[in-house]
This record gives sequence, C-alpha cells and structure tokens, in this order.
Amino acid sequence: MKHYFQCFTSLDLLQLARYYLVGALVNAGGYVAFLVLLHAGMEPKLAASVLYVIGALVSFGLNRKLVFDSAVQIRTSLIRLFIMLLAGYVLNMLMLYVFVDLYTAPAWLIQIISVVLISVLFYLANKFYVHESDNL
Repeated sequence: MKHYFQCFTSLDLLQLARYYLVGALVNAGGYVAFLVLLHAGMEPKLAASVLYVIGALVSFGLNRKLVFDSAVQIRTSLIRLFIMLLAGYVLNMLMLYVFVDLYTAPAWLIQIISVVLISVLFYLANKFYVHESDNL
C-alpha cells in the first residue's frame, strides 16, 4: 500500500493536464452528442451506452500515445481497459438508474456528475493499471 501512496504523491502534473485535456475534448464531444440523442428521443441509458463505447475507444488511443506513452502490450492494455470500462459503465448505469429513474433527477445533471467522478477513477486506473507494466 505504501508503494501506491509514493506513486500518487509523485504524479506528473503535465501528464495529469494532458489526461484531462484529452478527457475534456472527448467528453465535451460526447456530452453534446448525448444531448442531441436525448433531444431526438433516445432513452438516456441507451444514449450513454452508445457514446460510452465510442468515447472509450477514442480516449484509449489518445491516452495510450499522448498521455501515458504506454509500452504495455496492446493485448494486455485492452484486457485491462475492458475491465476498467466495465466497472465505469456499471457505475454510470447505476447512477442513472438510481438518480434518474428512482429519484427523477434530470439525466443531463446526473451524467455531468458521473463524467466527473468516473474521470478521476479512470485516471488512476489508467496510470496504475491499464498503461502501467507489472513493474510498478
């Protein structure tokens, strides 16, 4: 556990800035598409699901090269990515179900909150799991 705290305190701020720049661009485009799909009558969870896959693939490619300069084998990274994305997807769907379906909160607001929360979790997962070799 101590090792992870040492890694966390030595975060590369430039890397973090690049990660959030990539994420901001991908998520801004995805959020606009989400609103367009909602306006066109698509159910919020279906819209989020479709855009989740597209955004994940775009983000993976950009993060792999521009942010983490990953040397991890692509197959290993993709398996790790799938696990990370599945966890994020379940969290996103759970948030939409609980707050939109059960408590009738606006879907647009819950999706913003979800994007912020999941982006933090995904940075950590990308840095320490998806794009990091076994030699942490």
